[in-house]
Amino acid sequence: KKAGVDLAIDLTEHAVIGIWEAIRNYRKFKGFFDQLLELALKQKPEAIIFIDNPGFNLRFVKAVRKATAGGAWQPKIIYYVSPQLWAWHSSRVRQISEDVDLLLSIFPFEKEWYAKRAPEFPVEFVGHPLCDRYTDLEFRDPKSVHQPRRLLLLPGSRTKEISRHLPIMVHAVKGIDADPVIVFPDESLAAQARLLVPQVADWDIQIGNLDEALKRADVAIASSGTVTLECAWFRVPTV
Repeated sequence: KKAGVDLAIDLTEHAVIGIWEAIRNYRKFKGFFDQLLELALKQKPEAIIFIDNPGFNLRFVKAVRKATAGGAWQPKIIYYVSPQLWAWHSSRVRQISEDVDLLLSIFPFEKEWYAKRAPEFPVEFVGHPLCDRYTDLEFRDPKSVHQPRRLLLLPGSRTKEISRHLPIMVHAVKGIDADPVIVFPDESLAAQARLLVPQVADWDIQIGNLDEALKRADVAIASSGTVTLECAWFRVPTV
């Protein structure tokens, strides 16, 4: 949006976690799906770039291919951030290689992985966004550990992630000899956390500046996702 993109739908406002939440919100997401497909068919862009979110996007790619089969409009389908087929459901390689014109990967091994299974499928490694986010970085000395340890809690960046992860993390801290620090991306999530688990109100709560927190941390308890890679980038042991 900051770059000037016209957002028809901002999906970040409708994020869900897990299969059951997705099912409960099926009608809403089906509405988004139909709205975006109608918009694509109306505007007929030269190319459509799909970013991550395979549960939604791979179905949308299939729908675009079906809607344009045999027609004059044949958009180029570009997919950024490969689904983790190398970790699960590798059989979907065939579907992706048939429906996608170009795959842009963020891990270097993915290009070779696809080449072995779909040799004619164009895949280009473009680098991971973390490499651009943290350009000037001084790594912590893994042998230098604070006493008590500085424990970083990273429950997530969405409302439902906080409600799901934080109580479990706080319970785990009871058995760890460490000074906990919780990082939230904004104050609204921090306020939610204080209401959800009142005892964290007395803890060290940090808003933003994750890189500074990772530089000082000895160990982290993190939700799944990109943040686990950020912990690895800063060489912080993580569970």
